[in-house]
Parts: sequence; structure tokens; C-alpha cells
Amino acid sequence: MISVSLEDHVAWVVLDRPERANALVVEDWRLLTSAVEDAGASPQTRALVIRGAGSRHFSAGMDLDELGRAFEDADAADALCAAVTGALAAITFCPKPTVAMVNGAAVGGGAEIVLASDVRIAAANASFGLPMSRVGVAIDSGSLHNLLASVGRGPPARLLFTGDRLTAREAAAAGLFHEVVAGEELQPAVARLTGRIAAGDADTVLAMKRMILDAAPPPRPDLWATQMRASFDRRARSRT
Repeated sequence: MISVSLEDHVAWVVLDRPERANALVVEDWRLLTSAVEDAGASPQTRALVIRGAGSRHFSAGMDLDELGRAFEDADAADALCAAVTGALAAITFCPKPTVAMVNGAAVGGGAEIVLASDVRIAAANASFGLPMSRVGVAIDSGSLHNLLASVGRGPPARLLFTGDRLTAREAAAAGLFHEVVAGEELQPAVARLTGRIAAGDADTVLAMKRMILDAAPPPRPDLWATQMRASFDRRARSRT
């Protein structure tokens, strides 16, 4: 489930499935895409915040039950890859500034949501992990671009090859999180940041967001799902 509210020109998007560590099913990924695109198009919205429900998990990314079905069914794999990469592309290319409020573990697709966001502020209990090598789904090219743009080549190789999870402090030291605060200070810190963004000249902020995207353009979004889908094909061939 995805919930959205608008406060003082800031759209707050909540990944709201705490009983499953805020893991997202296909329909949730589609709703996330719609929420981000609507916020990006609305003249009332000047910034967008994405957070997880509760205080333990930002998001575990893909729902493991759906992932298991996708490994067995080609149509399910097509739907999952299109939904996940559609949401990640929507965040990456959102014309408004995006902020990841990382209020717990950000793992797999959850970590990719963080990478797609312009600014990432984390609670001290947050963590960051890309366990793709453990579940058998390679990172998509858009998320890889966002990762390399954040920290360069060395740290991503370790993260992707091992699936290791970093603490908030380790992730901040690597450049994956931009600020780490105490848990009770997380929402006030994000609210202060987005308040400053919303108080700026809207046209200038939009222009600078376009300049950032143009300066280091991510891969074409239509390639993201294709490259992610190849992981499922490799898995299928390995079983034959």
C-alpha cells in the first residue's frame, strides 16, 4: 500500500506495509510510480519525500513471494520487472527534488529507491544493503548508474558482489546517505530541509534539477526492465 499526503507544498509518500517490512508487491510499485508522477506534475508540489511506515524498515524492496513466482512464471517476471523499474525511473527522473527519509532498513529494491532520490537523510538505526547476488536478480542499469554516481566504482563492487549490509554511519561514510540523525530527529530534519526547498524560487529549483539530470544522464528507462528481466532468463537457463 502507498499513501500520499501534501503538507506545505511537500508530498509525503509512505511505503505502508509494515507487517512485511514495507516490501512492495507489483501493484504497490505501480502505485508508487503514479504517486511520484502525480507529485512531479502538480503545481502545488515543490518537493517529494519517500519514507517507510513505522520505524524499523524503510523498505525491503520486492516482495519475496512475488519474486519466487516470477522465477517460475515468465508473465509474472515481466510484470514485476516493469513495475519495479517503472517506479525507480519515475523517482530518478522526477522533475521535483526528491528526498529519501530512511527510517530503518533499506534493502534490495528499497535501497534502490534511496539511490534514486536526490537527497537521503537517515536515522541512526538505518541500514543499506543490495543483496542481489543472494537472491539472483542483478541490479538494473538505472540503479547501477545512481549507485556509481553516488560513490564511484570500488564500494559498489563490494556491495553488489557480497550483498553486505552497511550501517547508517558506514553508508554515510561511503556517500550513500547524506546525513544521519537520531531517530527522533529524522522527521524534523527532513521537514526543515524540504521547507527550505519549498521556500526557494520554484522555477529555479526545477531548472537546476533538469541541469543535474542533463549533466549525468541515467540510461534510457526502457532498458532498465529489459536488463533486469535478463536475470530471470539466466535463472531459468541454469535450471535446464
